[in-house]
Amino acid sequence: MMKLIVCEIDNDIYTLKDGLGNIYKRHMEFLDLPNPILTGDVVFANKKLLDEDYLPLFFGPIDGKYGRRIKSEDDPDLLILLSKGKNVYLKRYYG
Repeated sequence: MMKLIVCEIDNDIYTLKDGLGNIYKRHMEFLDLPNPILTGDVVFANKKLLDEDYLPLFFGPIDGKYGRRIKSEDDPDLLILLSKGKNVYLKRYYG
């Protein structure tokens, strides 16, 4: 998983920066989060997920009824949000 810092949020367009200085702009929407995502928060995501720059990405609680069942930390549909010192585990929703 790649560690990414949330640098900017413009509506649902998130600008993320990795440790090498690479910038990723992705349309992402988050459902049922306990707190809103803020600049400076950290996201851990699979590189494969970041390669899909042409699609909007939707995420919700890992125990939600939508999306695939996550079986491993290597699953490309897993996203971990580190916000306010707590990890929030999310999975990608489709459709």
